[in-house]
Amino acid sequence: MFLSLFNFFFFKIVFSLNNYKENNIIISLTSYPSRIKFVHIAINSLLHQSIKPYKIILWLAKSQFLNGNKDLPKNLLDLIEKGLTIEYYDSKIDIKSYHKLIPTLKKFPNNRSNG
Repeated sequence: MFLSLFNFFFFKIVFSLNNYKENNIIISLTSYPSRIKFVHIAINSLLHQSIKPYKIILWLAKSQFLNGNKDLPKNLLDLIEKGLTIEYYDSKIDIKSYHKLIPTLKKFPNNRSNG
């Protein structure tokens, strides 16, 4: 009896986690030039979580990275192969960390799992 209950709950937990892995969680981040050489550490950590996000988006200001990906360190660009998406936004008004949220909400309006 105990083993049957254990198997039932174990199966239910594993099944729930497997379904959760196929989620629609979108992680959005932003950075700026003086910190860009360190952001790969945080992103790499997110990529190695046991429950994978649907997408990880790094939002960067076009005005701060005029040459696009050419201005980015190789260790950050290498993470694109592992699932990172790098997007650039053009904004006349500096809204600080909201740049990670507002463009993501516009790009994925039906997803409310942004962070």
